[in-house]
Amino acid sequence: MKSKLIYRENIYNIDEVSKLRNYIEGKYNCNTELKITDFREDSLLINYMFSRNLLTFLQNKLKDEVYFVNSFVIQKNNRTFRKDKYHKDSGKIHQSNILSKRKNLYGKVGIPLQDNIKGEGGGIDYLKPMILDNFSDKNPIINKIRALYYILQDKFIDTQLYSKAGDVIYFSAMLSHRTTLTDENMLNSIKDKFVIYYQLTNLNTMIDVLKITRNNNKISVQDIEKDIIIKNFNKNKIKILNDNLSNEVGHYIGL
Repeated sequence: MKSKLIYRENIYNIDEVSKLRNYIEGKYNCNTELKITDFREDSLLINYMFSRNLLTFLQNKLKDEVYFVNSFVIQKNNRTFRKDKYHKDSGKIHQSNILSKRKNLYGKVGIPLQDNIKGEGGGIDYLKPMILDNFSDKNPIINKIRALYYILQDKFIDTQLYSKAGDVIYFSAMLSHRTTLTDENMLNSIKDKFVIYYQLTNLNTMIDVLKITRNNNKISVQDIEKDIIIKNFNKNKIKILNDNLSNEVGHYIGL
């Protein structure tokens, strides 16, 4: 059973956040797909994304070796002006069949570069999962109980995650979430919103996916490792799915 699907920790100080915002604004086209492997090992952006403190945070919380999908995005002013429906990044039944398994892992790292303030946006709202919910969709009774639990939570509880600039957030692809509302009347007085998002998984999840996509029950660690690129970022060895493996796994389990 999985009881917690979201973690948050403050990793960067205000000076580091300001430096990263300025660097992004002057150098990158936002809201377009970028590739981790296209970056030099001394890139300031990459060294923030894979800092030792951030990697330690992921290791301590996820308790497994993680592999990163090659594509990532720097979102700029991705806002919503009405309360959208909650969604899961992996919300289809074939995806929950894999991610409901205890040893499987697939989720997103978010680095917001501003506070998530009521009315200003800047992050996400999320629905807290039921205790020990493994997110399997196989039991119709549990599905109905979960749906009712979420309806009541959305109606009576403030679901906004009040993240701070410099926080790092990990959340599972099975977490129900949405973009925090921005009040249009405040647009002229708030600064640009930036969030860096990239995805990660573990070996067990990739094996389960490839057994299906390749119709082969004998997928081995070696089959996967040959499609893994190792980069040394900030003196940290990072394992990255190459483009073909990123697409194969991502398209099945949820990009």
